[in-house]
Amino acid sequence: MDEVVLSIVTISYNSSGDGLEKTISTIVDQKVDNPLVEYIVIDGGSTDDSFGVYEKFRSSIDFFVSERDQGISDAFNKGVRAASGKYIWFVNAGDYPSDGALSYMLSILSSASEGIIYADMYWMELDGEQRTLLAAENYESKINYVMPFMHPSTIVSAEVFKSVGLFDLRLKRAMDYDLFIRAYKYGYRARKINKVISHMSAGGVHDLDYHKTVYEVFKVAYFSNSSFIKSFLAMVYTYLCQKSPVFIFIKTKLRTFL
Repeated sequence: MDEVVLSIVTISYNSSGDGLEKTISTIVDQKVDNPLVEYIVIDGGSTDDSFGVYEKFRSSIDFFVSERDQGISDAFNKGVRAASGKYIWFVNAGDYPSDGALSYMLSILSSASEGIIYADMYWMELDGEQRTLLAAENYESKINYVMPFMHPSTIVSAEVFKSVGLFDLRLKRAMDYDLFIRAYKYGYRARKINKVISHMSAGGVHDLDYHKTVYEVFKVAYFSNSSFIKSFLAMVYTYLCQKSPVFIFIKTKLRTFL
């Protein structure tokens, strides 16, 4: 049997009404044509109708567990431990790969050597509006004080976890950023793919109480020996880019004229 190239991990807790079926069905449909992909689902002990969704697709899920956990970082770590692929892609409940993304990324990952592969994504508002978010090209100039990647469109080598460890259980929102900083300081580098490979939906933990997310990113950056001023300004800028319609409008217009 050929070696698994890509392990996709979906973590979920009481998400039957938050796009869980869309996430699983999209991955399962694309996985049919890609035998070098394995699919892992980590459920946190859901008490809603999630199990109806799991049963519907159970035969296409390679590893499944449902049990209480210590939060998102713990669930991610369970997925990492279960994964056998060369690379790991975390696609949480409510998010999903773009059309043809699995086949496209497999063609890249099969011969890739970088620790992190990242790309662009679509952001889906609750009212259905869709925005294209472009990941930073010059991530090395930003990673020490701001998250330069977007979680649903970032794929991490399994070797990174072997080298720098798993997600920090103390972190509730910026555990991915913390991992990326540790990987970068260890010597791993990233490659940008100029393509949209995922959709992320508003309303998740990352989006709710967004000020808590950017504040935790700020703390991770600062305590990783970043500049306080740069980290603080990056926190404010990131928040405005996501939550201020006026700021987003001005930024869009400026891009048009520059």
